[in-house]
Amino acid sequence: MERAYSFFLSAIVLQFYFLETCISKNINTDRSALLAFKASFTLNSSHPITQNWSSQASVCHWIGVTCDSHHRRVTALHVSNMDIHGFIPSQLGNLSFLVSLDVSRNNLHGDLPQDLSPLSLLKVMNLGYNNFSGEIPMWLGFCSKLQMLILDNNSFSGVIPREIGNLHKLEKLFMQYNKLSGSIPEDLFNISTLGVMTLAFNNLSGGLPSAPGYWPTNLRDLDLSGNNIGGVIPSSISNSSNLNTLYLNDNKLSGKIPNSLGDLRQLEYLDLSHNNLTGCWPTNLGYLDLSGNNIGGVIPSSISNSSNINTLYLNDNKLSGKIPNSLGDLRQLEYLDLSHNNLTGGLPSAPGCWPTNLRYLDLSGNNIGGVIPSSISNSSNLKTLSLNDNKLSGKIPNSLGDLRQLEYLDLSYNNLTGSLPSAPGHWPTNVGYLDLGGNNIGGVIPSSISNSSNLKTLSLNDNKLIGKIPNWLGGLRQLEYLNLGDNNLTGVIPKEMGNLYKLEILFMGDNKLSGSIPKELFNISTLRLMSLAFNNLSGSLPSAPGYWPTKLEFLNLGANKIGGVIPSSISNFSNLKELNLYENKLSGPIPNSLGDLRQLEDLNLFNNNLSSPHLSILTSLVNCRSLTVVGLGDNPLNGVLPDSIGNLSTSLDWLYLYRSEIRGQIPLGIGNLSNLIILSLYGNDLTGTMPRKLCNLHNLQNLDLSQNGLSGPLSECLCRLPKLGMVYLYYNQISGQIPYCIGNVTSLRYIYLDSNRLTNIPMSLWSLKDILALDLSNNSLVGSLPPDFGNLNHITIIDLSRNHLSGSIPSTVGDLQTLVYLYLAYNELQGSIPESLGKMINLESADLSNNILSGTIPKSLESLRYLKDFNVSFNRLEGEIPSKGPFLNFTSQSYMGNEELCGDLLFRHCMTKSFHQSIRSKLLLIIIVPLVAALTLLGSIAMFMLRRRGNRNVSTQAVSLPSRTTLARISYIEVERATQRFDQCNLLGCGGYGSVY
Repeated sequence: MERAYSFFLSAIVLQFYFLETCISKNINTDRSALLAFKASFTLNSSHPITQNWSSQASVCHWIGVTCDSHHRRVTALHVSNMDIHGFIPSQLGNLSFLVSLDVSRNNLHGDLPQDLSPLSLLKVMNLGYNNFSGEIPMWLGFCSKLQMLILDNNSFSGVIPREIGNLHKLEKLFMQYNKLSGSIPEDLFNISTLGVMTLAFNNLSGGLPSAPGYWPTNLRDLDLSGNNIGGVIPSSISNSSNLNTLYLNDNKLSGKIPNSLGDLRQLEYLDLSHNNLTGCWPTNLGYLDLSGNNIGGVIPSSISNSSNINTLYLNDNKLSGKIPNSLGDLRQLEYLDLSHNNLTGGLPSAPGCWPTNLRYLDLSGNNIGGVIPSSISNSSNLKTLSLNDNKLSGKIPNSLGDLRQLEYLDLSYNNLTGSLPSAPGHWPTNVGYLDLGGNNIGGVIPSSISNSSNLKTLSLNDNKLIGKIPNWLGGLRQLEYLNLGDNNLTGVIPKEMGNLYKLEILFMGDNKLSGSIPKELFNISTLRLMSLAFNNLSGSLPSAPGYWPTKLEFLNLGANKIGGVIPSSISNFSNLKELNLYENKLSGPIPNSLGDLRQLEDLNLFNNNLSSPHLSILTSLVNCRSLTVVGLGDNPLNGVLPDSIGNLSTSLDWLYLYRSEIRGQIPLGIGNLSNLIILSLYGNDLTGTMPRKLCNLHNLQNLDLSQNGLSGPLSECLCRLPKLGMVYLYYNQISGQIPYCIGNVTSLRYIYLDSNRLTNIPMSLWSLKDILALDLSNNSLVGSLPPDFGNLNHITIIDLSRNHLSGSIPSTVGDLQTLVYLYLAYNELQGSIPESLGKMINLESADLSNNILSGTIPKSLESLRYLKDFNVSFNRLEGEIPSKGPFLNFTSQSYMGNEELCGDLLFRHCMTKSFHQSIRSKLLLIIIVPLVAALTLLGSIAMFMLRRRGNRNVSTQAVSLPSRTTLARISYIEVERATQRFDQCNLLGCGGYGSVY
């Protein structure tokens, strides 16, 4: 017996030994897995895991580790939000007893390894808010005990594996904010236990399942928003009878909203916004967002049946008609947004038409007219009221002052008139945002606004306010944004405004303000933007360093009368991005310290009296690497462009150096400005040829080198600028031919090459069908106008005057249906004026004078109802001048120099054929009869004289008569050239019969 008992005890001890050994071995497996996990981290020495996860402590006592009491194995690993950087190693799959894994809100990255698939006991997996990437692995679908799968806010891509549909115990699924694509597997909608599914903000496409069995009844929250899901909303969705929240917004859903949504009695939150849905909505909701769809029609009065609704967003749809009075029956309604529809009519005015609990009301962006009803104040809980961008008229009601809770009021861009309420109680005292801009409000700025001491934003711009800016504005210490621009305010800017220590943005431009700018304004340290442009401000800029706030990003003082110099201390604006001092009376050198403004993007100093020795400012601006606009034109800079101009910021878009007394040649370095869009150097003394480096300006759209002394041929570089739209090279000495390749620059819209020495027009020019204006006047162009002349389908201006063009005007000129101005004067054109000219329906001005045109003026021109100016003087036209349509308004100056023209304007009557025959017969009778009688008499006298001479013996001496002088004939062309084409400088005077040269 004792031996048996001893054997039994030995067996028990041995069993415990083997069990302890097995447990020890298994816990060591878990320890190794966790240490491998730790080894993948990038942690500093002070991190809790670094110190705690060590061999000196039991695994079950490590931070975030939980073990079961029976097997002493790791069952839970929770290390969320511990700033862990690393990845999940394959060894973590050895935690075979793991039930819950939470590593969310860290910086873990990489794929999920296949070796995690043995975690068959997992019920919770939370990997949210990390940087995991790759595809969601299929093996997750075999973790059959999973109840919660959270993969949101990562970078997972690819499709959702259909195997996830095998998780028949899954209750919550979160995969939002990833990069998932493809259709949603229908099997997901067949998990009967699923209560929450969120797949929002991915790139999922396809449609929603329509079969009844695919909508689990336990589904409470479904969020598929922010994807590309299309098709219709299936009526079978109502099978998920416990749905409380349904978000399908921001997709591509179309069709009608199914009536079956009304069967979802538990539904409180419905967001179908930003789709292409139409139709009606269910009435039993507490939250409804259908914004951004195509819902049309009127708002039905039956909307009052939605008695439980708290939030209703119907903005950005196509709703029309009036706002129903029954809105007032929605007693629970707090948030109502009907903005950006086509609502018309007036606002409900009866006392009970506005919900008393309303806190947020946005009706902006409609066509609502009429007055603002005083009854709106019955919604005494209103905090936000937006009625902007409508057609409201009348005065602002005093009752708005009763809205004591109102914080946001926007009535901008309506047709409100009258003056602002002036009594103290007529303004809501709690308002922080007040925008009344873009109306027709007049009068002065009332002091009653000063009672709204919480104002952060005050916009009264674009009205008809008069008077001075009140001093009390300086007492609105919370003010951050002030816009008084575009009114008729006068007087000086009060220095008290310098007390606005929180002011960030200040607009007071487009008024009639005068006096100096208070230096206190430049001492507001929070100021980021100040625009006082287009006033009558004078004085000078402050020179002391302390008066330039370092946070200022935008300063516009343009179009005033500010004088003095630009102080070098302006460089203290270390964050300045835009500096506009244009159109003032500034003088002296431009300070090179502007180059210290490293953030500067726009610099506009044009139209002052500024100088820059050696144009050193351009070299200084090389340090401004974000520069996009440089406007220094209309200043006496007086220098040579340095080659360092090519070192300016490669982001430079616009360069304006016009009328700046710049001389010399265009430097080659300008070709380095590869992003230049506009280059304006007109009105200087530039010489030499156009540099070939201009070919490098591939983004150039506007080139203006006009009014200089440039010479040589027109560079073919123009043909290599694919975006070139405007070329202004007039008033130079450019000679030779226009390059044939110009026809390849299809982007060209405006060509002004007038007043040069060009000799030909290439045929390719007429292929530029989209050109809008062409001026080649005052050159030496020869040749004729081809039929292709009529190909310019969109042109509005053609000026080829003062050249040597010959031949006839092609009949295709009538195809220029968009042409407004046609100038062909002072050429050598011949032939008749084409009848087709009468088809140019938009023609306003035509000058064909000083050519050799013949024939009649076509009657078809009488149909040109817009024709205001017409000149065909000094040609060889004949016949009757048309007398209808626009010809009723022209004077004789339009026809002078055409001897064969007739009409009342020229005091020469036109004769008919029968009248000519009658006159001819009478002339024959008047001339022939006396002529015969005269010849008979002369014959008789001659016979008598001969007989008498024959009887004389005295010979008479022959007398030599002087020979008749022959005068030289002078052609019209010779007269034209001798008078330099009838130039005014050769004009001696004007008489009743014309001009004397």
